[in-house]
Amino acid sequence: LCLFDGYCLSCSLALDMKYKHFVFDVDGTLLDSGYAVLRAWQDTLLEIQHRAYETSELTFVLGIPGDVSLRKLGVKDVESASQLWTRNFLKYSSANKLFDGVTDMLVKLSEKGYKLGIVTSKAYPEFVQEPSLRDIAPYFDTIIYVTDSPRPKPFGDPLLAYLKRAGAVQSEVLYVGDAVYDYQCARNAGVDFGLALWGNVSSENICPRFAFDTPESVLELIKDYQ
Repeated sequence: LCLFDGYCLSCSLALDMKYKHFVFDVDGTLLDSGYAVLRAWQDTLLEIQHRAYETSELTFVLGIPGDVSLRKLGVKDVESASQLWTRNFLKYSSANKLFDGVTDMLVKLSEKGYKLGIVTSKAYPEFVQEPSLRDIAPYFDTIIYVTDSPRPKPFGDPLLAYLKRAGAVQSEVLYVGDAVYDYQCARNAGVDFGLALWGNVSSENICPRFAFDTPESVLELIKDYQ
């Protein structure tokens, strides 16, 4: 049963608070990078396939690893295409910024003693090249990059890797993301999922435990518990 249709965060606050770990996706959740990501895809595919894609044709790539996207798009030389995409992404990366309210949310969760984590489809070099992410990295106890698990999202492996490294159990973790692959990863790992509506492109096939309108609304989960 999907609870998302009209599901209200405030209706859930009577439930016992059990989370000790708040874990976040990056692109579309912490970082507003959609413009740079899609423009990089357009440039890359124009060069490789000599086809001009509309952004609406490429939104499915948001939130999934680049090599998976390339294969879905019929690109055969994935390694070369990935390198080209990275170069193109850097051309537009100055447009990237944290979503409003993200830093304040992280500060308050950290001050309350919650463990913070990241599970991302980014590789380590992509992460550290992003100034906005370097600024907030100190708030996170555990970061799982795309190379840190055998299989990427939508498999549950990245979150299972987080559980092992952080010494956590499923019931203590809430994973917050914006895309269907984030939701599927959480479901496959047995972890509750919170949908970041502020960065979400489409809610189709996503049945979250919670739906958050803004980063600040994540804090509604903890205000009555500490």
